[in-house]
Amino acid sequence: MSGLETAGAVASVVMAAVTTATLIVLIWYTVETYKLRLEAQRQSENSIMPIVMLQSVYVQGEHMGISRPTIRNLGSGPAFNVYVGPMQISGKAVVFEHPRMLAPGQDEFVAVSGLRQAMRHSDGGFDDGKIHHTNDLRMAFKSTQDVAETTGVITYMSASGKKYRTTFTVDHTSDDESFVRFDGVEPL
Repeated sequence: MSGLETAGAVASVVMAAVTTATLIVLIWYTVETYKLRLEAQRQSENSIMPIVMLQSVYVQGEHMGISRPTIRNLGSGPAFNVYVGPMQISGKAVVFEHPRMLAPGQDEFVAVSGLRQAMRHSDGGFDDGKIHHTNDLRMAFKSTQDVAETTGVITYMSASGKKYRTTFTVDHTSDDESFVRFDGVEPL
């Protein structure tokens, strides 16, 4: 083998090594870029993620105050198709009535139906049969025999279309206004 052939063989080996190294670097770069893209998508979704929960708020009137059950979006993005699943209270399925959309930071009163009948009072007043006050709701849960707590679910969707679920627990034995415990949010 002449010097020129040896140099050509060495050049071929060096070229193959450089090409292989370039391929390895390119594959590594592609994997890292993919990871960055996934992280950017995750951060983008988190920046518009709604967090919806059920709670009680105190409303001060002109002469007195009262606590009302509310549904609130604590997240930084709007919540669409908000749905609180029905719960059992004293053997009856109750339904939570509320808006289906919540803006970031928005809270709205909740009415609970399914426990009482609507009726007209003798003085001409009307009771729609729905629970509008936190204490009435708490007392309804307390009246459920042999049940210490009930788990509830709220489902909703972010602006990007991603679906979420908030779980909460209602403490039937509680004597205060904070008888609803937030258990967490998870993507669906």
